[in-house]
Amino acid sequence: MIVQYLVAIPIEQLHEYVMQLQSLITINIITGVARMDMLINSIKALDILQWINSKLRKKSLQIEKKEFYNDAVNNNLDLRP
Repeated sequence: MIVQYLVAIPIEQLHEYVMQLQSLITINIITGVARMDMLINSIKALDILQWINSKLRKKSLQIEKKEFYNDAVNNNLDLRP
């Protein structure tokens, strides 16, 4: 049901969710006191939104890939298993 909702909402609303998650992730990292549980779950949620965006939404209703890129994550964290 949540997937159907995220596929159907306007692109502006999906973009707002992505930006809120990006802000939460960035603030969590740059404060220097990262709450790993919140960080991991936020990244997972962002990954789900990216998957929905790229696989289930029409091309004309997709957010650009660059919106899912987070410099704070890529420059400050080693997420390799």
